[in-house]
Amino acid sequence: MKTYNALIIMDKDKIDILYECDKKNNKQCKGQNNCRECNYTTELRYAKDISNDKTRLELKQEVYKKNKEIEEYKQTIRRILNGENIYNFKTLNEIREIYNLKPIE
Repeated sequence: MKTYNALIIMDKDKIDILYECDKKNNKQCKGQNNCRECNYTTELRYAKDISNDKTRLELKQEVYKKNKEIEEYKQTIRRILNGENIYNFKTLNEIREIYNLKPIE
């Protein structure tokens, strides 16, 4: 199943649907695939399939997770700079995670 990003424009009794343009497949592009101002097409066959793209909600969750991870790293660095031994407040697997190593099972 394909998913499209579209704008629906309603003007009195006329309805226009503009789809996000797939610049690779649109051979009749008036901008010669250099669409700065026009990123939309009225023809469904040139519409971009966004079914594999991440949704805004997924992107927001990913950003939230990364911000939380960054804050944890900041706290760890602050504690190390205050003279604490990292082995006193982090487990070995948490330390390995900082270095992107696989955890020990």
